[in-house]
Amino acid sequence: MTTLARFTIAAAALAAAACGRADESREAARASADSAAQRALADRCTRGAARLTAGGIGAVRLGARLADVAAACTVRDTALELEGTPERAHVVEIGGGRVVAVTSGTADTSVVRIDVADPAFRTENGAGVGQTLGDLRRAHGRICALAGEGRMVVQAASLPGISFGTAAAVTPAATRDPAALPDSVRIERAWITEAQSACGAS
Repeated sequence: MTTLARFTIAAAALAAAACGRADESREAARASADSAAQRALADRCTRGAARLTAGGIGAVRLGARLADVAAACTVRDTALELEGTPERAHVVEIGGGRVVAVTSGTADTSVVRIDVADPAFRTENGAGVGQTLGDLRRAHGRICALAGEGRMVVQAASLPGISFGTAAAVTPAATRDPAALPDSVRIERAWITEAQSACGAS
């Protein structure tokens, strides 16, 4: 074999090795990016997840695809009915607590309502399940009231999209004037939806 031939073979081997290392570097970079994305999703589930907002809680957001939520949090199916109608519902473990995400019947299975019965989740001003209407009034100001399934439901004008189910029985007086509901009434549940607030603007 001539010197030129040996040189050509050696050069080809070096080029192949360099290409192999470049491919490995690209694969490592992709794996690192995927890992970072997964960590970011997981962070959304576990960090700052106790905040109850009009858009959702942590990774559980109105309009989010259930598959995206499941990529960040532990999700399992559950049975749920609203006024006798079965709904597609999923228990989501998030931030040391649990919420129920109700999803659409569409192909993308997106979140349309979030049900909260866990006192771990609070609004920015500290209102949430287990507290009283007095706490809600002090935290978020004016409230309005409407009749739910045998119990009064209240909303704060400054929290459009969040409804609070109370322990108070439905009465015509409270429906007409939320001031008829005493501060001592306890909040038992919360719902996050895209429905317009019955209170109007704050």
